[in-house]
Amino acid sequence: MTENKNNTIFDYNSINKFITELQNSSGSITSTQLLQAGLNMIMMAERNAHLENNPTDKGNGSYLRKLGTSTGQVELIVPRDRDGDFRPSVLPKQYNRDFAERENLIMDLVINGYSPNQIHKTLTSMNLHYNPEVLEI
Repeated sequence: MTENKNNTIFDYNSINKFITELQNSSGSITSTQLLQAGLNMIMMAERNAHLENNPTDKGNGSYLRKLGTSTGQVELIVPRDRDGDFRPSVLPKQYNRDFAERENLIMDLVINGYSPNQIHKTLTSMNLHYNPEVLEI
């Protein structure tokens, strides 16, 4: 996942190797697992590029963060830097744990006449959190 001669972060071989390793580790891949692994890989590549452009800065480990997506909840390993000015572009704005697609999903369920209980069951089946206060008028 280093930069190649064409100045891109990923190349076909590294992506193919990544997918093969993921398949070998669990047998079959769900879209949520693929999304989680892909986002983790992208964030690490972004930090590596950030550190190359800021030679006085260093990597400073990572932290875990759960994120709700349209395919379900993913657990991300978010890399940090020592200066504290790196933020992966794939994350939603700070303190937001959901992508807009999740909000759109809830609105679609409301528009289609789902009851709060049906919305709760649907989101729970997708491993997405549910706050009933969001639907209160």
